[in-house]
Amino acid sequence: MAPANLEGSVAEVAARLRLWCSRPDSGLARVEWDSAYSRAEVVKRLREFDVPLAEIDLPAGGVPHEIVAGLLDQLAGLSGQVISITGIEWAFPKGGKRLDTLQALSFRRETLAALPLHQIWWVPSNMTGDFVLGVPDLNSWFRLRLHLVEMPERVRDVARLGVMAALVWTKRVRWPGGFGNGWIRRGLRVWQKSAFGLNWRSRRWMGFCRQDLRLKRMRFWHGFLM
Repeated sequence: MAPANLEGSVAEVAARLRLWCSRPDSGLARVEWDSAYSRAEVVKRLREFDVPLAEIDLPAGGVPHEIVAGLLDQLAGLSGQVISITGIEWAFPKGGKRLDTLQALSFRRETLAALPLHQIWWVPSNMTGDFVLGVPDLNSWFRLRLHLVEMPERVRDVARLGVMAALVWTKRVRWPGGFGNGWIRRGLRVWQKSAFGLNWRSRRWMGFCRQDLRLKRMRFWHGFLM
């Protein structure tokens, strides 16, 4: 676990959000995240701080204007709470673009910001450019902008294993410890095929984890090769 005073750590982000939520003025906060596990830990700590937190997960694969309308209806029914909003990275129709949903949100930005709520928007780091360049008007309404960079140790370990498995898959290295590469590759194929049999929530979670690892792949490579 990173030191509490380290910028971008779970402790630092949780402390700043707690302070922001204690202020009387409502508004929007955007938190970029590199690890879904660290994001969940921040939410857990906010609850431990007795922050009156409600969570909204945007529906995956929806029509942009319907997603925004549904969100506003949900928010209108809440008061005096801090709202944690996730799922923006999935909230776009099949074959569509994430920017479509962001533009729909930008169109209703004044209504969104006028609600008497503290809203925490969780945005994966790979979407930051979409906010800054794609919808600058919406981006300007976020009063607090944080970046959660801490990565749990267990995710680092899984990533190192994933790097080795990828190298074995491409036949670039031999798997250590006496295991045959053929068995490893067959096991990965079975895992890959079984993934398609999972329900949509499980597939979404697996995609969530893959994104979690992908966002930090360069850092993992560096740590693995050092």
